[in-house]
Amino acid sequence: MTPGERSIFVQSLLVERGEAMGSLPTRRFLHYAIITHPAVPQILLVQGPAGWSLPRFESAEHYLGEVGYINRAIREQFGIEVTVLRCVRNEFDAETATVRRIHEAENHTPHWTIPQHGKWVRQKELDDLTLAQPNHRAVLESWFHEQETRREPRDGRDWTLSGWWEQAAAWIAQQLRQHGYGEILAIEQIKAWESSCCCTCAHTQALFTSKRRRAAWRENSQ
Repeated sequence: MTPGERSIFVQSLLVERGEAMGSLPTRRFLHYAIITHPAVPQILLVQGPAGWSLPRFESAEHYLGEVGYINRAIREQFGIEVTVLRCVRNEFDAETATVRRIHEAENHTPHWTIPQHGKWVRQKELDDLTLAQPNHRAVLESWFHEQETRREPRDGRDWTLSGWWEQAAAWIAQQLRQHGYGEILAIEQIKAWESSCCCTCAHTQALFTSKRRRAAWRENSQ
């Protein structure tokens, strides 16, 4: 775990236990998503009155590892299927009692038409854009840099890399077929955390939960 990732992990524990906020009774949760282009290193930005911004939405309180609601919010807002790779930033503004999180999400809808107020942005275009959240610039520049340098998952967390979800879904489907369950109806990511990624698989005969840890898959039928 890198120092930056360790900081996110510790902050998330403090946020969820209320220690970082003095146990305030009400908290606002704002989420921003780095939605990646399915083929090239580009990210989606949307234009607003204050400038260009990552897609955002507001939610009720959720533990940092829960991601199903994030995928659903992006689907409802943009009509695309995504899975969360990781939380890039998790911070708390004590003055406004607001938790702000930036999530990296992989786009699984390759032929999607972006909204009129959105655009795919390459790294070299960032300098020419006015960002509604100027403090996001360093995060985005870091993300582009990682696309050039990161080749292996850190600490075995291969679910944080693009392309892993399709492979995992195919593996799950194959295992269910081999055990006589036939084709699955749907597979949904529900958690993505430092130590694991979990999903549910809907089937006509049963509901399966699958968890990927750093060493191996574990499957349990419910």
